[in-house]
Amino acid sequence: MISAFFTGIGCILIAIGALGILRLPDIYSRLHASTLCMFGAIWIALGISLQLKEVFPKAVIFILFLFLTCPVSSHFIARCAYKGNVKPKCVIDELKDKTKII
Repeated sequence: MISAFFTGIGCILIAIGALGILRLPDIYSRLHASTLCMFGAIWIALGISLQLKEVFPKAVIFILFLFLTCPVSSHFIARCAYKGNVKPKCVIDELKDKTKII
């Protein structure tokens, strides 16, 4: 029962994240929605690991891998988009005058 609950929460989070990726206006906003998909994948991994005990060590490694790689890749994507002069759809660009990105 708990495994089905965790898996269901994960599926809902992934569905909301996918909807956000489709509906949000620019790449910077879409990165937030992709993070929600990451949390959905973690909930699904927890649900599966509770159901199948032999998969638990692999699920822990998978969760650690997601926690380490998703923030780094999101930062890299945002930085490349900013360096590529992809304009954010916001009123104020706070990074424009303050920093020089290498």
